[in-house]
Amino acid sequence: MAAVGGAYIAGAEAAGAAEAETRTPLEALFDRWLVLDAEERRIYAESDDEDEQGAATDRKIEVENLMRAAPKLKITDVSLMILASTDYGLFGLSDEWREQFRDEARALIAA
Repeated sequence: MAAVGGAYIAGAEAAGAAEAETRTPLEALFDRWLVLDAEERRIYAESDDEDEQGAATDRKIEVENLMRAAPKLKITDVSLMILASTDYGLFGLSDEWREQFRDEARALIAA
């Protein structure tokens, strides 16, 4: 039984390594965005310093712009981009961004 368990663990580790190798650049950027989003929320909750708040928001927007420019390789990339761009639906998308994301989604669905 130990060999079966060991094989299962080795298989799980291999699956995790394969997943890490197949992550898209946008998924990596979204991970960065999540960290900056948490930081921004913390700063807004703990500080009234508008410069500090603005700087936190600016850092997040910089990553959003990198995400927007990154290639969308999977349909989930488009979904993550929309989540970040709207701050989980808090804000709407500009017409320009809406058209870009629509076109990228259509291209991925047609592929």
